[in-house]
Amino acid sequence: MFCRRPYSGIHRKEYKEQIATLNVQIKPEEKPSDWSEEAVDICNQLLQRKEELRLGHKGIEKIKNHPWFNDINWNDLLNKKITPPFIPVCTEDYFDESYLQSFDISDKLKEDIEYQSKNIRNPNLQKLFKNFYFDKDRISKSSEKVSNDKHKKISNNSEKKKENSNKTEPTSSSSKN
Repeated sequence: MFCRRPYSGIHRKEYKEQIATLNVQIKPEEKPSDWSEEAVDICNQLLQRKEELRLGHKGIEKIKNHPWFNDINWNDLLNKKITPPFIPVCTEDYFDESYLQSFDISDKLKEDIEYQSKNIRNPNLQKLFKNFYFDKDRISKSSEKVSNDKHKKISNNSEKKKENSNKTEPTSSSSKN
């Protein structure tokens, strides 16, 4: 909600060290003037370092019941009956290439990004995605199938290993003439 990470650092190692040692909280004097007390409270509860103290660690219901979400009708949200506060205009490009200038990247990578940036706007390429949509039910069924397939494969491999270990190799005698 602050549009920045709660931990500072450049490398993953620095982030891990801070996450392991610091308990980040929004202090009363840091609260933006347009934030409610509920907004500060939910952020602080979600930022708890110790999992057992973190809001929602035993399920999403406590998060959904937090006062900050009092105005949310969860059934309407789930059934897509709520108009989102921001609807992107599909004809506009929301990627700001100037953002990349803040990073130290090679000229080759910059060229690749420029090429891909122009390529992605190609109308012929965009036609490929014309009827593309996200179907969460289909995805969850696919995930279940993949999970079941992995389980079957593991079971089959275990059975084959058992069979192979139970088999005894025949001994062969060789005779020289």
